[in-house]
Amino acid sequence: MEYSAEFGVMIVELHPGGPAQSADLQVNDIITHVNNEPVLEADTLLGLITGTQPGETIEIQILRQGKEKTISVRVGERPIQQN
Repeated sequence: MEYSAEFGVMIVELHPGGPAQSADLQVNDIITHVNNEPVLEADTLLGLITGTQPGETIEIQILRQGKEKTISVRVGERPIQQN
């Protein structure tokens, strides 16, 4: 497996049936940009996504197996976490 991104956030888990999985994001993809904004760390990614209204579409640039790819994702509501 090749990880050659200079920055980004690796997907380690997907919510089953969630917007990311439905848009074909996969575990081990590295998210490098959201709407052309660089994703330097997980907090940056979370801020860019939570700043988007549910139902809006964002462009996510990823690195998958050494190849760049852009995926459109329709933002959903964030699931409520159970303790």
